[in-house]
Amino acid sequence: MPPLGSIDVVLLVSMIPLLIGSAFFSASETVFFGLTFEDRGSLRTKGGVVGGIVDALLRNPRQLLVTVLLGNMTINTVFMTISAVLLLRHAANPIASFIFGVGSLLMLIILGEIIPKISGQTHRVGAASMLGGPLLGLHRLITPLRIIIGRFVVLPLARLVGEPPSPHLEIEELAALLDVSAAEGTIDRSEEHLLREVVKMSERSVRDIMTPRVHMRFVKIDDSPTVIRTEIERTGLRRLPVVGESIDDVRGILSCRNFLLAAPSNENTVQLEKLIVPIAIVPEHASVEHLLRRFRDEGSTIAMVVDEYGGTAGIVTIEDVAEQLVGEIADPEENLHEIPERLGDGRWRVSGLMSLHDWREAFGSEAEDRRVTTVGGLFFAKLGRLARQGDQVVLANVRLVAERVDEGRVESAIVDLIAEEKSS
Repeated sequence: MPPLGSIDVVLLVSMIPLLIGSAFFSASETVFFGLTFEDRGSLRTKGGVVGGIVDALLRNPRQLLVTVLLGNMTINTVFMTISAVLLLRHAANPIASFIFGVGSLLMLIILGEIIPKISGQTHRVGAASMLGGPLLGLHRLITPLRIIIGRFVVLPLARLVGEPPSPHLEIEELAALLDVSAAEGTIDRSEEHLLREVVKMSERSVRDIMTPRVHMRFVKIDDSPTVIRTEIERTGLRRLPVVGESIDDVRGILSCRNFLLAAPSNENTVQLEKLIVPIAIVPEHASVEHLLRRFRDEGSTIAMVVDEYGGTAGIVTIEDVAEQLVGEIADPEENLHEIPERLGDGRWRVSGLMSLHDWREAFGSEAEDRRVTTVGGLFFAKLGRLARQGDQVVLANVRLVAERVDEGRVESAIVDLIAEEKSS
């Protein structure tokens, strides 16, 4: 390889800052467009100006992209132009031609693209702190040029190819955003609890919030008006499901108000078919978020829940969804014993409506049964029939005795600790 002249040395030295500049813009593109909401929240919690710099840069991602690409393309073009000049000056020497041609290209790809992008992706938060200030300064410096390119180049191309889809937040990102907002005091404790329940809607299934079939109140299509009026008076419900020969044969939903208007106390004949309306059907494993979307789209507030075989699993209302957000909404008639009532040493009274989740927290995890969701449902699952007063179910060292039973529905049960036995 022949000795390098002073011009060659100047050109080679000038390639070093260009290579650094190429690495700067390549890393900036990867870092700032790869920041998650959790990363941005982490930058805000560190304090200082870094969080504000990142927000300022990402306020208009398209304009930031113009800055990064304009800078990267300009530097890479100058770098390859210098490489071409050196190649032409030493075209007679094959080794020098290879070094200035292929060597320069490899350096630009490896040192100016691959390594900066891999490092930036791995250390996004730290790299954003280091690159944000210089990039924001350049971003503002070339504002007139950015506006011209954005208006006459980027905007027409965007209209041609179509607008990008709106960003979709993942559950983890929303949860991280809530963590940051709560830590900064942007939201108070009650707001945080409410928002977390909203986030969890996509994780909860309809089966978790529905009223199980064993606790459903309904009337039959061939019931007399007197029987229906008695059921309305006893339950105090505004709507009742109407079934055919069995609870799996759901015909629709009956508005109690409309029925009482159509069949006053002195009326003993009524065409029930004309009063019932169709009811929405949802699978028990559908998410609460999906249920709420169905309610919104169809304008309904109640749905029948079916299992994987198409049988009735329960019923769910908009009130059940609301209770997931704000807590139990109890009617005056309701008498739900959510907390076990201690009767003595090793003896408690529990509600038949107590969920198996609350049961596990109070007495352990032996009550796990995928077929049921309440303590009352355990009796039906274990006995294979509707419960009667005095029926017993044994779970490890815990015995449940049905205390109050109404038409097969266990309203309350007595829990005793006994010597450990096999579950019956």
